[in-house]
Amino acid sequence: MDWQAAMSSEIFREWLSHEIQREKTAEASAPSEAEKVASDLLEQDRVEAEVEVWRQKVAASPDLKAHFQRAKKALAENPGLVDRVDPAFVAGLELLDLES
Repeated sequence: MDWQAAMSSEIFREWLSHEIQREKTAEASAPSEAEKVASDLLEQDRVEAEVEVWRQKVAASPDLKAHFQRAKKALAENPGLVDRVDPAFVAGLELLDLES
């Protein structure tokens, strides 16, 4: 490419100027690795807080705790049932302290 000829073109110079500005804007608006890590940690803290609130609600309600104990016992006795139940529910049961 003949740079002297290209730079003499007003259209090319304008395009090049816009491209450089666009790249600078994209770099400035992209979150840094530290911002991504901080965001992930905040999300993790939020989820952990919600799980703890849920655990406390179950622990405070004997009926709800008994219901989850029956569900956990049924899943333990019937391994085929686990495949038909929402995996998030099964994981949630594992998060609960149902023994105390």
